[in-house]
Amino acid sequence: MPNDCWNVYTVVGNTNDIKRLYQTELEGLTTTMSPCGANVVQIQKHTEKGIRFRFWSRNLPNNDWLERMLVEYPSLWMKNYWSEEGGYAGVIVGGMLYDTRHDIQEITWCDVVLEDEFHEFHEFYEFRV
Repeated sequence: MPNDCWNVYTVVGNTNDIKRLYQTELEGLTTTMSPCGANVVQIQKHTEKGIRFRFWSRNLPNNDWLERMLVEYPSLWMKNYWSEEGGYAGVIVGGMLYDTRHDIQEITWCDVVLEDEFHEFHEFYEFRV
């Protein structure tokens, strides 16, 4: 069974591109269920010039989608902080920011696997003196 990967996107751009991105690419996915039982896209904040949302993908971040969006909506700058339950995580950024085009950059690292994160932060015992 594949691992779930949660991508947390922060996107800024001109009003038209943000509106089109939401209506064309995201809105329909807010009611589509992922295999893990959550909506594929969960909008966290949406304004005229920006949007923050969680986007489910299988195993790894959806880099192809990010690259396509930066071509389709040229005013956008996108940051995707992602983590997958098997212990990998990263950040991907790129696009138009403050009138300057920035190439896509990515950094990845090994992180705590989902089961260990829950295990390490769960209090099993209460110690009494």
